Amino acid sequence: GALGSRPISARIKLIGVAVTLRGPLFGLGQARTLWLRRAAPQLSAALVLWIWVAFYFGWQGAQFAITMRYLLPVYGALIVFAAWLLVVLWDRRAARTPQWRRVLRWALPLVVLATFIWAYAFSRIYTRPHSRVQAAQWVLQHVPPGSTITSEVWDDPLPLQVGGFNPWGSSYEGISTAPYAEDEPRKFFGDYKTDGSFEEGLIDQLDRADYVSITSNRIYDSTARLPMRYPATMRYYQYLFNGELGFELVAEFTSYPNILSIEIPDQRAEEAFTVYDHPKVLIFQKTARYNRERAAELLTGEVNWQEVYKSPVHIADRNQQALRLTESVWPSYRAGGTWADAFASQSITNTLAPLIWLLVLELLGLAMFALLFNLLPWLPDRGFAFAKTLGLLVVAYAAWLLGSLKLAPFTSQTLWLCALPLLLLGAISAHFSWERLRAFWHLKRRAILSAEAIFVGFFLLGLLLRWFNPDLWHPARAARSPWTTLFFNAVLKSAAFPPYDPWHAGGYINYYYFGFVSSARGRISPRYCRVSLITLPWPRSLRSPR
Repeated sequence: GALGSRPISARIKLIGVAVTLRGPLFGLGQARTLWLRRAAPQLSAALVLWIWVAFYFGWQGAQFAITMRYLLPVYGALIVFAAWLLVVLWDRRAARTPQWRRVLRWALPLVVLATFIWAYAFSRIYTRPHSRVQAAQWVLQHVPPGSTITSEVWDDPLPLQVGGFNPWGSSYEGISTAPYAEDEPRKFFGDYKTDGSFEEGLIDQLDRADYVSITSNRIYDSTARLPMRYPATMRYYQYLFNGELGFELVAEFTSYPNILSIEIPDQRAEEAFTVYDHPKVLIFQKTARYNRERAAELLTGEVNWQEVYKSPVHIADRNQQALRLTESVWPSYRAGGTWADAFASQSITNTLAPLIWLLVLELLGLAMFALLFNLLPWLPDRGFAFAKTLGLLVVAYAAWLLGSLKLAPFTSQTLWLCALPLLLLGAISAHFSWERLRAFWHLKRRAILSAEAIFVGFFLLGLLLRWFNPDLWHPARAARSPWTTLFFNAVLKSAAFPPYDPWHAGGYINYYYFGFVSSARGRISPRYCRVSLITLPWPRSLRSPR
């Protein structure tokens, strides 16, 4: 699908295997070689093919519509380039070393054999009836006359006209559903049109239906890529497929490429590759478990219609909520509590804030150094001066990732949960490297103490500056400090990411904020985390002493 793909890269994925793609690039190199050798006839042939591929792929690759059939005109040239690559490899490499000769002796027949195997497997599709024809024959044989069968407006309805017999009107009643319509209440519950007539919704259609037919994956696989636009439609397919909607799967028809009894499922391929000549067809039958109220609850009960993002598909991946936090996510943000809830003013960590914060930094830094000691043997200090920065970054990133994926709230408990693996791995690494660490200490004691002195010095300098002037900023920076303070507090109080925007009520921060996440390590300790702000300058000032 187009969503989330760059046009050129999507075309590359459609073309297929990397060997085929290396063909045109190799062809360009060969054209250059032929030019240098002035081999006019071969040069003309290579340049014509290359210019055609480059022009056509560049033209179609930049278009919005992504379908592999548009690339068919260059497939022949790509095959020629790939074959040329194999021949030249044989001519050049086989003459040089026996090893290459043995490899290429097998490569050429294997490529040819694989090509014929896939061609044979794919051709099996056309040796049997079309999957929709098979489904139509099944309907005529198993579905009682007078039954009502739904179909999807963008797909072929069942049953088809088979053997010259048209079953519609005389034997079956058809209902055309519109799953591609925008997700809104009238799509599911119906509404009155301007002429006063009532237009049924999907729930009304399911009430009347005896069977539901889906004759390809065209719609259910494409809407699954747009959860912000089709939340209720996705729930419809989910509960239809798992049986909770009250319909059960009674027939399934596929026509996959196959070699003997080995099938090669290709439903995940690009739509045009499967939906026309060998789609997967599903037929569901209504059971006694179907209930209108339950169906309505399953499909729409948890959908907030105000959050459904309606837009053309080519801009659907830009911003799903227009920078607004939706009602469904606010509870996870409110879980962060108030400032007083998160930071106890009477806690001992508030009284000993600088000392405890320094101990936390040292602990994380030592754990990371124990790991870096064996990973960075070429550095004079084995990464000691770098360890505190990296240790803090690892913990902050892990906590940010958990909060962004909504796997865990951004709290002190989560930060400690992220820090514990680092501390444990550091302790294990230090245990097994203890003798070498002792030897390194005796050899590089001066460098280690110098790095530590630089860190502690800048830490104390920042502490003193904040001590004597807590409101440390300059009017020339256009109130940057109040802006920064608000963003920092928003990150600190948000239990999920992205954090709420303190300057945009009801919105979330659309700005680079990870630096505030790293300084929000104050959630670990101490409870009053203004001290954590003074650690921001020290990584830039610290250099590994020689």
